Amino acid sequence: MTTANRNTIAIRTRSSPTRGFKPTMRTNRTFSILTVVGLFALSSGMAALGGNCDVTGLPSNGNNNNVCGDQGRPAILLTIANEDGDIIGRSGISVRHNLGTAQTGGCHEDFPCEEFPIGINLFGRFDITVSPPGYTSESRTVNIASNDNCNPATEDVIIVVTPDATVAALAGAWRTTNVFGTQDVRFNSNGKIVGAIQYDRQAGGDGNFYISYNNRDIAGAFGQDIFYTNAEEPSRTGDNFTWSTTTLGMPIGFESASMSDDFLTLQGTLANTTVFYERLDEIPAALRDP
Repeated sequence: MTTANRNTIAIRTRSSPTRGFKPTMRTNRTFSILTVVGLFALSSGMAALGGNCDVTGLPSNGNNNNVCGDQGRPAILLTIANEDGDIIGRSGISVRHNLGTAQTGGCHEDFPCEEFPIGINLFGRFDITVSPPGYTSESRTVNIASNDNCNPATEDVIIVVTPDATVAALAGAWRTTNVFGTQDVRFNSNGKIVGAIQYDRQAGGDGNFYISYNNRDIAGAFGQDIFYTNAEEPSRTGDNFTWSTTTLGMPIGFESASMSDDFLTLQGTLANTTVFYERLDEIPAALRDP
């Protein structure tokens, strides 16, 4: 990977439970045909956590040919809530079944984080990690028994999450459109700056600038240059976040920015101009790890 000194640009072209929450056990629940069909249809797609795929059948390799009992019965109905008991609006979810490979997806408005089905027609050990934006990640291990070695004994599991009080609350990707143009920025799980896209900045190629900060590599876009440079890391004072720099002659970032209660928007200033950032559902492909 090409390295760069501060304030210089190097270029490379890509060539190719608390507060009263108590989980309860549900053992003899009946699931309607519509529920079965819906769970089967939604359990087929998987994506990296950065993509927050719409998945409600984690993991995807359930015994969908189960003929000894109810088809489409989930092992777990997962609910993610904050300390006040409010259901989280959006979260990444990672599941490992019987210590196998982790599979990832997410819940959101269309597939709510309340009674989110996991492990269709499966039983055994489930290791679950939830990562709602703006909250600390939480993990839970659940062992699901079977009914007559056939159907899973469905269990309700509630995971309570707490707000992240560090700069890591920035983790993910954000977009702004302001007087400086449209820009995406990505921060890693520790809240450190990874990269940015400045859209429609040049006449050649696809018109965009792809930027990697502090030697943290990004995937980039096929045939397009990646610009490597250094910048100060984000900081947090109380509830205010600051990350700003000038890259390729254009200011980018935010200063003294406050995050909304749902952790999905930021409002601050940049070069004495008010800027708004919206958290993206997915990390843009060009800003993902290569």
